[in-house]
Amino acid sequence: MLPTWIFQRGSEHLMLNCQENARGVTLIVSGDGDLRSYSFHDFAALVKFEGQMAEFLLAAGWSPAQLTIEAQAISNHRATRPAGGTTSNI
Repeated sequence: MLPTWIFQRGSEHLMLNCQENARGVTLIVSGDGDLRSYSFHDFAALVKFEGQMAEFLLAAGWSPAQLTIEAQAISNHRATRPAGGTTSNI
């Protein structure tokens, strides 16, 4: 399951989207016309980085606004995946 986080600070929005690719997993960060990507060879490194980024964003005044989880296959993460997706307002 690959999450998409949306953070909000005032009228600004920041989206963190995880995508699987042939080399591992990529975190794409977009907001206000800017786009950055961070690539990881394994899911554990991505999770660690995401936690650190979330801590930084919270300290900088951002608030989590929404979390969406899409059911997708991640190599070396889980053998089976549930179908469908989940969206949660935080």
